[in-house]
Amino acid sequence: MRRRIPVMMFLCQILLSFNQLVYAELYEECRASCENEFTACLEQLSPFAAIDAGLLAEKEAECKQKVEACYAGCQALPQKEESTDENEPSPPE
Repeated sequence: MRRRIPVMMFLCQILLSFNQLVYAELYEECRASCENEFTACLEQLSPFAAIDAGLLAEKEAECKQKVEACYAGCQALPQKEESTDENEPSPPE
């Protein structure tokens, strides 16, 4: 049994490292997707530029709101777990 504990701890460390890599990749893919959506949104605004500057500003604001919501969705991805010591106080909320 004593030999199994270090092996299990080692395997858990590998799994935790893998999960952190997967999270980082998912997060970067999510952010890139948001940036692509924002670019596509802005590209659709070119017809408004010739019509009305006020309408163009309104549509640009809508694009910014969409990308901010998208980024917030990326932040909501499961956070990578960090090792914590039970004796350490939790951060104030």
